[in-house]
Amino acid sequence: MLRDPTPSGPVDPAHAVAADIYSFSIADGAVTRLTRFGGTIAHASVSPDGEWIAFVGSRGPQKSFRTNVVHVMSRSGDNLRTLNHPDGLEVHQELLWLPDSSGLLALVPHEGTGSLQKVNLEGQWTVLSREVGGSAASGYVLWSKFVSVSRGGEIAILRGSSTRTDEVAVLSPDGTGCQEMTREADWMSDITVAPIESMWLATRQPMQAGLFGRPTLLPTSRCR
Repeated sequence: MLRDPTPSGPVDPAHAVAADIYSFSIADGAVTRLTRFGGTIAHASVSPDGEWIAFVGSRGPQKSFRTNVVHVMSRSGDNLRTLNHPDGLEVHQELLWLPDSSGLLALVPHEGTGSLQKVNLEGQWTVLSREVGGSAASGYVLWSKFVSVSRGGEIAILRGSSTRTDEVAVLSPDGTGCQEMTREADWMSDITVAPIESMWLATRQPMQAGLFGRPTLLPTSRCR
């Protein structure tokens, strides 16, 4: 939220993107500023145990593109730290806390598809599924995807592929087991879908950070 008064005169780019997190008291309406972040902030979420606040944001030198990453801080606004993705990937979706407040779930575009990944409070990332990209197998339609987690840690996802429409599936907490719960794509059983072939193109220099990441192989969760 941006609550500071807008300065007079020419627009200051630094001010235009400078958001912060505030606490609003239901009892008396008091507003408390928790951060002085100096950058963009979105998708702030309080942990189930009430001890932590996580959000997606970026700060630093003004550039045409800055990678949004996961940040976490204590409920009071102290101990702010960044949970950078090891491959420098962008996180711009809504975050979902694990039921025990030990970490977060995030949908991350990676290598042309969508992946569900988990990050703990120490910044260790784990890939749980590489099959959340949708029926077009594209990681760039993740805003239309939804994830839900039960109190026991099981995760409901929309599992997609390049040859079938999405199905509701349930992942085990560690991502090793996956069970499809619907058969919405049965109508495609008699349809032959043209195969999709991956193609990698060399660039002049690696992207500093962004949507693509490195062409590395990651473990894939298989649904039965």
